[in-house]
Amino acid sequence: MRKLDVLTIGAGPAGSTVAREMAKNGFNTLLIEKDTFPGENKICAGCTGYAKSSILKVPEQIVEKNIHGSITYFSWAERTRAINVYPCINVYRRIFDNYLANEAVINGARLLTSTYVYDVSRERRLIKVYLKNLKTLEKFQLFARCVVFSDGPNSLAAKKFGIGFKGRPDNTGLGAIYEMRWDNNPLEYNEFYFDRKVSPWGYGWIFPKKNTVNVGVFCLLSKLKRNIRGSLDYLVKKHPIASKKLSDRKVVRFGAKLIPLQHAEKISSERILVVGDAAGMVDPIWGAGIPSAIYAAKIAGKVLVEALENDDLSKTSLSRYDEMWKESARYKALPKPFWSKIVYNPISGPLFSLHRYVRFLRNRQVLHEI
Repeated sequence: MRKLDVLTIGAGPAGSTVAREMAKNGFNTLLIEKDTFPGENKICAGCTGYAKSSILKVPEQIVEKNIHGSITYFSWAERTRAINVYPCINVYRRIFDNYLANEAVINGARLLTSTYVYDVSRERRLIKVYLKNLKTLEKFQLFARCVVFSDGPNSLAAKKFGIGFKGRPDNTGLGAIYEMRWDNNPLEYNEFYFDRKVSPWGYGWIFPKKNTVNVGVFCLLSKLKRNIRGSLDYLVKKHPIASKKLSDRKVVRFGAKLIPLQHAEKISSERILVVGDAAGMVDPIWGAGIPSAIYAAKIAGKVLVEALENDDLSKTSLSRYDEMWKESARYKALPKPFWSKIVYNPISGPLFSLHRYVRFLRNRQVLHEI
């Protein structure tokens, strides 16, 4: 029987961070990724503030562009914009995620790619994990003392154990991106566009890299009025400000993904922890999740190290992860469940944008905290 201490499903920022923490503490750790390499097909704007902090040091060679802050445009006053001067970096997720996974490997974790976890079950004092190699189609099983789910908003944790994010049209967003060619572009700020023609509940964005720009739109599923690509095309071709920058740029990539917008009620159980998008650790207004995922993953690692050392992976022992995360400033910075959605959805476009503007001014230090 092949037995592991920790098996982590999903080599995104959360999964790789947990795997690194566990491996460097001497535990037999396996990191599973369904793509051929971490971040290969990741759909994301690729902005994070943690890369310059003590939480996560990222080498300059994987930084696509240092960003001075952000500019936010509002439909109710075309010439009005909010400028946030808090710096961050923009990255390609296929490079950033691969870097984090390699850090886990350097610290002793094993990485298994092109592998899909299709089922899990509890079996005595272990978790049985059912896997499929996506290249050979071979199926096999592994056993782990503990499993960490960082497998996105459609996590097996919710399906099999009833914990983690449980998606519905009113708590899930759909995001879509174009990666557009723009060699040596001069943009130094990330740009946000609040306009109901772009998104009836969400926003559009332009995030610059060295030779491309990441252009995207996201919207709450229950408020989506048309194909998300139509909203993206409006931003690129018809928006009075964005189209002047984008209409002649070549699209080199398109992608779409679901975005969890409500934090899960429960993120731990016996021998199980849930992190990142699988736990709904995403700001429901901005859709940002990388900083929260990394921070929570470090808490998960600390709790797991102690639990494994004490050979106590009970529900009570691992509930410390829930408690420590929900006591953190990062968790408290996430807008509480959905009061803003409930109150502001019926309101007209101008006031809806004004609400976003006020929240931007009140929360910009927290939302861009480094």
